[in-house]
Amino acid sequence: FCRQFRLTSGDSASDVLACRAENGGWRMAAAAPAAAVDEFIPASGAPVFDAAIQALGPVNVLDAEQERAFLSR
Repeated sequence: FCRQFRLTSGDSASDVLACRAENGGWRMAAAAPAAAVDEFIPASGAPVFDAAIQALGPVNVLDAEQERAFLSR
């Protein structure tokens, strides 16, 4: 499964999409400079994320309970 998160360091920030690898580690699928807090961001997100998500193919969305169970493995 994949997660999107924001990494910050000092005054800079990046939005990252990382996916769980077969070996249990994480693989970065995409990253882009984070938009300014007051900048409008469309629901579809950044083109780099759209392309990465499209390349993943069909996805299953986990609810909170399913995600906890998956992460506890």
